Parts: sequence; C-alpha cells; structure tokens
Amino acid sequence: MPRFFSVRHNFFHTRGFPWIRSLIEGFGQTSYCKIEGRTLHYASGDIVALLERDKGSRWSDVLGCGAFPFLIVSEKTIECWEKDGVGTFPIHKVKIANPLPKKLMETTAPNYFWIDGMELRGALIEFEASGFMGVKFCPECGTRTDNISETFNHQYARGVTFSYVFRENTWNGLNLFTTDISPTAFFCTDLVVECARKYKLTNFRFIPVEEAIPSPIKN
Repeated sequence: MPRFFSVRHNFFHTRGFPWIRSLIEGFGQTSYCKIEGRTLHYASGDIVALLERDKGSRWSDVLGCGAFPFLIVSEKTIECWEKDGVGTFPIHKVKIANPLPKKLMETTAPNYFWIDGMELRGALIEFEASGFMGVKFCPECGTRTDNISETFNHQYARGVTFSYVFRENTWNGLNLFTTDISPTAFFCTDLVVECARKYKLTNFRFIPVEEAIPSPIKN
C-alpha cells in the first residue's frame, strides 16, 4: 500500500511564483441549489486566467488560483506523470491572458491545464475518524457541509493531530484523486511526490495524510 498525501500549490510558503487573480472566460455559474440557497460554480472546458500584475518573477509547475481552488499544473508536469506511469487524467487548458506580471512581460507562459476533480473520485473518507463533525450531503446538489465549530474544536483546538482516513477498500488505485470531501481537494500517492522530486517540479505542496505538519517539495 502506498503512502498518501494531500496535494496543492505551495504559493503561500514560497516567493516568486505567479498567482491567478481571476478567471475571465470559461468559468461561471453551473446551477443553483434551492435547498442550500447557493449558486454552484465550475468550469466545463478551457478557461482563461488573468494573473496578478505584481506577483511572479518565474513560472511554476503549479499555479495557485484565488478565484477558485482548481489544481492547475504545467504541461511539463503532465508529461512527467505520463512518462513515469503516474497516469493520465481529465484535463482542460488554462490560457494565460495578457497583461502578464511585470517581471514576466518578456517571457512566454508555459502551457497550463486544470485537472477535473469531478471525474477523479478515487476514495471515500471516514469523516468522524478524520475529525469532521456533523457531516451532511445536500440531497439536491450533493454539497458536503459539516459543523464548522465542532470540526475546528475536534481537529485543532484540543491540540490533537488528526489524519485523513480513507474508508476501507474504497481507494480505486489512482495515483491522483479526489474524495467525497470535495472535487477540488486532491490527494496523491508517493509516486507523485517522487516524480516531483525527480523532475524538480516547482510549487507543489504535499502533506502526508497522517500528519498535520506540511511537507513541501522545495526546489
């Protein structure tokens, strides 16, 4: 059995990488849930992103996005995953609009892609064992909610380290996957971590599911 990690960008713990300020095409309202009284947003194909003008002096292999928590990776990342047998995943292009950040004006942006976590559910979570309290799923839109204050107290206030616990026999073997936590909360196996180290893929943040302490890949 491999080791598992949560995976996302590492923007808030590094310097020099770009940040997506807004998504100006291809992202928007997909439906409205009457029960929850909420508008649901997502994308269904290529999207166009606008970067912060004052952030970024070198391109990274993972882009953080303030408009929506997509996992956005470079073409190099996709190629490395395919080369090392990590897998192929449902992806769509992320086109970087002008103007670029001031320090990247004379450069060409790499090709980027967002990974569709809706299509990558690869395990289910034991919510109570993972520290989530009062978990409910909306019968109309499927959105997961929990008791925020009770979850916080259980996970953090008592100083107890919690782990993400997968329900037994629900992992389907994918090296990169989402769970019923959210289609934007990605997990991976140690094969993805080793691939990032091997090819010096930048701006990844890996946290072992059994630890509360971050374990970033630094390059």
